[in-house]
Amino acid sequence: MLKFTIHGLWPSNYIRRHPSGCTTSDLNTSLINGIVPVLDQDWPSYTINNSEFWDYEWKKHGSCSNMIPFDYFTLALDIYTRNDLQQILKHANVLHGNTYSINKVITAIQTSRVGVLPQLSCKKGDLVEIKLCLNKNPIPQYINCPPPPPNTACPTNM
Repeated sequence: MLKFTIHGLWPSNYIRRHPSGCTTSDLNTSLINGIVPVLDQDWPSYTINNSEFWDYEWKKHGSCSNMIPFDYFTLALDIYTRNDLQQILKHANVLHGNTYSINKVITAIQTSRVGVLPQLSCKKGDLVEIKLCLNKNPIPQYINCPPPPPNTACPTNM
């Protein structure tokens, strides 16, 4: 079965996109041991060892979140679980292997409980990433995402 997985949780300070590298300290994986099985399932790496991937994401983005590692990874998992994009798209009859207008995908997400504009990225005409954007409130709320960079924009029909 194909499924969306987590790529990352990237904080934004509205001044520069995705601040990164706020620390060079390695992730102490013992701090997230209790959630590793869920991370393995929902936040896997497709190119390197999962622990190395999480360490990379922590150093690059998580360290800028003002959170401890456990809270950072748990928040990403919670966001992912609460917004099952596969189910949202399935409910809108957007099914894997078919071609749809980009607006149908956007509308499916915007009219779901997410309720905001996602940012979609494509490669060679295929949808490869759906980003949901949140504000930095203590209890994050969804906000409209900015348009994608021109080199990742999706065509009208996918």
